[in-house]
Amino acid sequence: IFDRNPLSQMVSFRPALTIKGPRDRSGYRHYGPQSLERVQLIQHAKVLGFTLGEIGALLDDWESGRLSIAEKQTIFREKIVDVEQRIAALKAVRTYLEDKLKRLEVVTLL
Repeated sequence: IFDRNPLSQMVSFRPALTIKGPRDRSGYRHYGPQSLERVQLIQHAKVLGFTLGEIGALLDDWESGRLSIAEKQTIFREKIVDVEQRIAALKAVRTYLEDKLKRLEVVTLL
């Protein structure tokens, strides 16, 4: 999934999240850097567990100016805490798996 062009994945998003670029004579859409940034934001939000509906609502609030800078900072700070907790959980899983692998390697040597 991650090796594909993120703009080609837009069809999997709800219409409210779809990014429409201008079409050329051949019918191909052309996207600017802002479109790519928006798609990347959507992808990151999905990884963090946001539903597409939540992402759409957040983008609407974010882009409409309804959120103050302080509110945006709070959102980022809360997400950083979430990411740090996920990293800690993943490290624990890695340690567990490495331990299991070492035990299997010992059994193999016997």
